[in-house]
Amino acid sequence: MAQSMAQAAGEAARDEAPRDEAAFRAEVARFIADNIPPEMAARNRVAVHPGREDYLGWARILARRGWSAPGWPKEHGGAGWTARQLQVLEEESFRAGAPSLHIQTVDLAGPLIAAFGTEAQKAKYLPAIREGRELWAQGFSEPGSGSDLASLSTRAVRDGDHYVVTGQKIWTSDAYYCDRIFCLVRTSTEGRPQQGITMLLFPLDLPGVTVRPIPLIDGGHSLCEVFFDGVRVPVEDRLGEEGGGWTCAKHLLAGERVRTAEAPRNAREIARLRAILEGPGPDGRPLLADPLRRARLAELEMDLAALRVGVEMELDGRGAPGLPTPSVLKLQGTELMQAAQRFSREALGPYGAIFHDLGDPAAPMAEPGPEAGRGAAAESLFRRAATIYGGSSEVQKGIIAKAIEGADAGAARPPAEGDLGLLRDSLDGVLARHGSREARRVRAGVPAREGLWPTLAAQGWLGAGLPEAAGGFGGGARESAEIAEAVGRALLGEPLGPVVAAARALAFLDPAGQAARLEAVVAGELLPVLVHDAPGGAASVSARRTGDGWRLSGRVRAALGAPEADLLAVPARLEDGGEGLFLVAPEAARLHACRTLDDRAAAEAVFEDAPALERVEGAAGALALAIDHALVDACADALGAMDRAFWLARDHVAQRRQFGQALIRFQAIQHRLAEMLVEIQRARAMLEHGIEALGGVDPAARARAMSRMKARVDRSAFFVGAQAIQLHGGMGLTEDCEVGGCFKRICVQGAMMGTADDHLARLVRELDPDHAPPGGADAPTIPSRREETAS
Repeated sequence: MAQSMAQAAGEAARDEAPRDEAAFRAEVARFIADNIPPEMAARNRVAVHPGREDYLGWARILARRGWSAPGWPKEHGGAGWTARQLQVLEEESFRAGAPSLHIQTVDLAGPLIAAFGTEAQKAKYLPAIREGRELWAQGFSEPGSGSDLASLSTRAVRDGDHYVVTGQKIWTSDAYYCDRIFCLVRTSTEGRPQQGITMLLFPLDLPGVTVRPIPLIDGGHSLCEVFFDGVRVPVEDRLGEEGGGWTCAKHLLAGERVRTAEAPRNAREIARLRAILEGPGPDGRPLLADPLRRARLAELEMDLAALRVGVEMELDGRGAPGLPTPSVLKLQGTELMQAAQRFSREALGPYGAIFHDLGDPAAPMAEPGPEAGRGAAAESLFRRAATIYGGSSEVQKGIIAKAIEGADAGAARPPAEGDLGLLRDSLDGVLARHGSREARRVRAGVPAREGLWPTLAAQGWLGAGLPEAAGGFGGGARESAEIAEAVGRALLGEPLGPVVAAARALAFLDPAGQAARLEAVVAGELLPVLVHDAPGGAASVSARRTGDGWRLSGRVRAALGAPEADLLAVPARLEDGGEGLFLVAPEAARLHACRTLDDRAAAEAVFEDAPALERVEGAAGALALAIDHALVDACADALGAMDRAFWLARDHVAQRRQFGQALIRFQAIQHRLAEMLVEIQRARAMLEHGIEALGGVDPAARARAMSRMKARVDRSAFFVGAQAIQLHGGMGLTEDCEVGGCFKRICVQGAMMGTADDHLARLVRELDPDHAPPGGADAPTIPSRREETAS
């Protein structure tokens, strides 16, 4: 099979790509700003369907810099850019109002010809594409062959040195102003349907070709019908071998990774939505003054962050290698886009019901309504197609379900190499022995230090996330999250999370002064527990200085592991408005011991002028950072439980038979599994978002990322856990069914360190126009994730 152009370009450019992505982004942005004609930018900021002259004009402008075919290898006249660089170009183009490069021409026709064309075909067609002289249409879909492309019926009969083409294509984008078409035709009815398909290249002005634009609900007509009535195409314009068209079509799919996720377009749509909401409502106040609107916007921005991180993980090779991640991302991106556009139209109120004539977008608005809303209603109508084109959502779910059926449990995890891979192997091996339901039952009620704790210490997991200077093993947030996810997947009842959180707080604040305690923690001899249940680091306990030391007052509603603790590490508010960490003997507090839903030891901790053993002094912000690390681990734990629940559900529906076949054979079940996997991958992206944010220098941006992470992971986890029980039927409600344990674990994790609603409320407060500047510190102007979190 021909090598993908994206793969070839990535390999060729890897050594030459700018090492500093921010510098590369600045170079691209500067070139676009210096070269885009203002009238072109004005048109394309609101245009639903960019025109021929803008596509060709922009390609000619980029050609002056050698960027008109950026993803092509250099031997074909391209720039040889990596997938990440292509993403930057698309983001910056959307930001500046530039049209994107014509997809069917630059991203589809060009790579096909380069991969399968003869030297004569390459010389004939590729220069015209690079130089902005020709546009191509894609002739795939037919009235009776949409998603089932192999059933196409357009015929091409060999007649000497020509093919005679008869038939019809439909939904052919921009065909009414394109110059040529790459067209799938049937040249044989023998054998499998795919074997009789051939690809032809020919002009759209040949005799017998009729192009008929289709009026669309948004007022545009970019989609067309194309009719072929005895069209004679020279054999020399066949691409590849006769019967090789299916191979060409699959090549396009193999090269597509993340574009259908529409991340740059989503960022632009949410930026437009935010601009609309910052404008006045009927009462003259900003629409964002309404907390319900702020909550909707916060949730959309949360899902935009998940989408962008998921795209970048896939581009970096950190996606799930055994699953069709592009299908997952397309579902996320297209559904997010439609939700954002619907909100924009609704936020406009009656103005959202007015048709805006975009024939001359550069002209002053004749219709009433805010400038930010121009084109929003038409865009929302046309982009209803987003969940249809490129493979409908139902087709994408079918693709995902097929992969799920044959995948190994664990296929949803990103790859782990080097030390992280060794850690994962160690976790899988040890927890396979100690995380079974039978092993957990044997340890039920046994104090941690008399059960599994020595094993955890011997494996080094108690110190894996601590710096070497603090007695740990030098791991960071990623290693700690890997352990927490494995612990959640194994449903361990031991208080590993609260103990590691307390040790990390000591290490961040005062590694030298707390060295003896940290060494005892790593050895499994000391069990300090972080006693904290408020969202966003806000302490629910206060501290005051007295003549004989510090005294604490307040209540922590549920502290995991507190009944087994040797020492309580308590964040508390200070009288000057700051926060500090205090060490308290367990007997100095009133601990109301209890069991959580998933049978873990916990306690309500009440402090009534309780004396502190000491205040742990440290650098400003160190305590908040330690709490954020603990929040990441808590989310990783929930991710492990939801992942376990998912694969248990998959195995159950694969084995359980009804009506003469396995439940997994029913489409409704398949689509439910696909929806669950989408939520798992969204949660994993948000966990990565949180891990990345821990390295940031802006505490406000980090706090925002933490709340987005916790809110999204909790909601995704609940959905997956609840659906896993649903798929098990009545068995899922029995104590002996492991999926119930996963769901209870998810519920407990969701209640700790702030619920999803607590963290969403935090985001909503930040969007309040009375407390935040217009646009906010994190308005989605499409910075890269690495720009947001760069340290």
